[in-house]
Order: sequence, then C-alpha cells, then structure tokens
Amino acid sequence: MFECQVQGEAVSRSTSGQEANGSMGIYFERHLSMLCVLTVIVSAFTACSKARYERTPVSGMVTYQGKPIQTGQIRFTPQPGTKAPVVIEEIVDGKYTTATSGGVPPGTYIIELCSFDPDAPPQLDPLDPPPAQLLPAQFNSASTLEAVLEPGEGPKVLDFSL
Repeated sequence: MFECQVQGEAVSRSTSGQEANGSMGIYFERHLSMLCVLTVIVSAFTACSKARYERTPVSGMVTYQGKPIQTGQIRFTPQPGTKAPVVIEEIVDGKYTTATSGGVPPGTYIIELCSFDPDAPPQLDPLDPPPAQLLPAQFNSASTLEAVLEPGEGPKVLDFSL
C-alpha cells in the first residue's frame, strides 16, 4: 500500500492498483454478491419448475374424413383433479408430437383439435382474427374427446380419426 498526491488529494492504493476501501470496490462487491444470490434463486426456481411435473411423450396422427389435417393444433386441457398446465402442440401433415413441450403430465385431459386453412394468410398480430376453423366444434370448443395418462407411463401414441 502506498499513498500519492493526485491533483492535491491523497489517494491510497494497494500494490494491485485498486483504491483501498474505495467506493468502487464496495460497489462491485455489493453487485457481485447480489448477482450470486440472484443466480442461486433463479437456479432453484428453474430446477423446481423442471421437476414439478413428470411428463409422458405423446405423439400421433390426426385425420378428418380420412384425410390428414394439414395445419392445426392439438390441446391437452387438464380436467378437474389434474394439476397440470394446458399443453398445446402443432399438427403438421396430420402428425403431432409433444417434443416441444417435453410431454404431457399424468392425468385426465379433454383433447381439443383444430384444423386451419393452410392457404390462409399467417396471423402476424395477436389482434388479427384467427384463421378459419375447419373442424366442427365437437372436436375443439365442445370436445368430449378424452385421454388419460398414467404416472410412469412410457411414450404414448394417440391417433384421432375424426
């Protein structure tokens, strides 16, 4: 540690060139401590959210009047007693998989199927009207299609011939 005069002020410096007990050192120490604590908290929440639901990979085919649905969605909507999020996946050329969401947690679900006009312009703004629904309400908004996924069940194939 040594002292020197800088524009009339005495400044104490360590041999490493940092101010001894300087405000910048305290500033960085506080922010580094806060960053460490924040990292631990985020890591804990991430670990908890991943471990919260066991998931079963689900895949399958969806056809309507014998033809594969070109563009659409499949929704797994949890029923009372099933504590899980809604899982929504795309249907492309009649096929779907829950790989994007990591699978579907065990429980009872109403299956909602939507088919959209593949030639419709894309919905670029959430306020734009959705594309026309090509399936009757009995397969989506008024669906009674049900799936039950048991805990510990391996990958499951659910095909829907509408």
